[in-house]
Amino acid sequence: MQTIWSTACVGIGPKTEELAQMGMVVTFGTNAPDEIAEFCVSITVQPVSEPIVPGNYLQIGDQAFPVTAVGDVAQENLGNLGHVTFNFDGATEPSMPGTIHVEGAVPAIEVGTELSLIAA
Repeated sequence: MQTIWSTACVGIGPKTEELAQMGMVVTFGTNAPDEIAEFCVSITVQPVSEPIVPGNYLQIGDQAFPVTAVGDVAQENLGNLGHVTFNFDGATEPSMPGTIHVEGAVPAIEVGTELSLIAA
């Protein structure tokens, strides 16, 4: 298993819990506009070294979540802006171009929590 993207949470917007209750985690680099940042897990932008595809795993802390679908611009946005929506619904078709769908329940994320994508 190879890590294809890795970063850490550097901030938590005050409205991230609202999205978590809907099964979503939105990430954005530290340069997110204020009106978006309040809903985001703020991360350090890091490049993605390999294609993100179903069958990869999203690792948050010590929990792994199978990737089930990847939107057309999710990898580009994640690598360039740190921006993606992780949707914890297990969908096999992407709902939006910037969404990565995974199986499981939204875990707790705190400042310092590591986030990675792992190639299977």
